Amino acid sequence: MDFFIFIFIFIFIFILNFGAFLMLNKTIFLVFAMVLSLAGCSEPEPTGTKIFGGTAYIEIPTEFTLMPKDMLAAKYPQPNAPQEAYFVEEGKVSLAFSATKNTLPDGKLGEVANMMKKQFAPFNPTLEAKDIDGRKAYLLTMNTPTAEGTIKNIMLLTTISGKLVIATFNSTEDLAGKYMDVGKNALFSLKFKK
Repeated sequence: MDFFIFIFIFIFIFILNFGAFLMLNKTIFLVFAMVLSLAGCSEPEPTGTKIFGGTAYIEIPTEFTLMPKDMLAAKYPQPNAPQEAYFVEEGKVSLAFSATKNTLPDGKLGEVANMMKKQFAPFNPTLEAKDIDGRKAYLLTMNTPTAEGTIKNIMLLTTISGKLVIATFNSTEDLAGKYMDVGKNALFSLKFKK
């Protein structure tokens, strides 16, 4: 009889342990499944070149090179100069990026874009509202005269974290046929870190 009690207790403990083992496996499986599903829900990191301090990415054409600091300072001597730029053709064609410290309340980007259009009125600018990666943006396009000839400019205005940011493409008129679409496509490739 003691033998049967021993066997009964052994089987009972085995069943309890096996049940606990199955429950543990189910728990591990459920935790693993939740982790995988949450990982699948996170936004993927955008691709491209980081700009604006890593808060945005852009597809810089492969032939463009990061502009050295001394060239950047010579090309943009003003105090509100871009923080970074990329260029080809000895700087005659460039993409430049300026993150301002100017806070913009929600809904005021259009007013700022219109104000800038008025400031550039002598150059007959056009202003176009755009959606860039789900954000409101404005394209300000104009031709500006220089001693070397006409410069074709496209300025993309938007906000990041409530601050005005400006991405600019410009080209000398003689190279515009080769690079204007390249520049526009680069500006339109802008993606923001979510």
